[in-house]
Amino acid sequence: MQITYNYTLRIDPNVLKGAISGTSNNGNTTEPAWILSGVYKFTDVNSSSPRLNTTFYMIKIDGPAGHTHSIYDLKLLGNPVIEGNLNSTVYNGTTTVTLKDGPVSKVPTQISLLDDSVILITVDGNLTNKHFGTTPIYGTQQLICAEVPDLCK
Repeated sequence: MQITYNYTLRIDPNVLKGAISGTSNNGNTTEPAWILSGVYKFTDVNSSSPRLNTTFYMIKIDGPAGHTHSIYDLKLLGNPVIEGNLNSTVYNGTTTVTLKDGPVSKVPTQISLLDDSVILITVDGNLTNKHFGTTPIYGTQQLICAEVPDLCK
């Protein structure tokens, strides 16, 4: 059986959803220390008050210390910056980030949408004790379980 993937499928141009998938370092080195895996939904993208909701697992690359985080309650600061020659849009604002000791609100956050296929979420390391390292949280603008649901049953 051959499966065809439609990576450009977006029913509503005002809604993005996809997978969080990447690694992060521990803030002291550039080597990967953690695997991040989860989902996000970014709605009202073309409005003055877009909404971001993401939840993902974070686990050490050798298996232990698994836990979850959420990032939500986006408050946009200014207008998105659209860079047509790079096919990217950057949103700056604040979010609430869940950590071990509870949610931290008003965390400066930058969301970058790249080439209709990638999302980068960068949260301020000072307010999160560099919990996510020094790299952005990466994701795709596709969600394989939505495109091929039989793989996720």
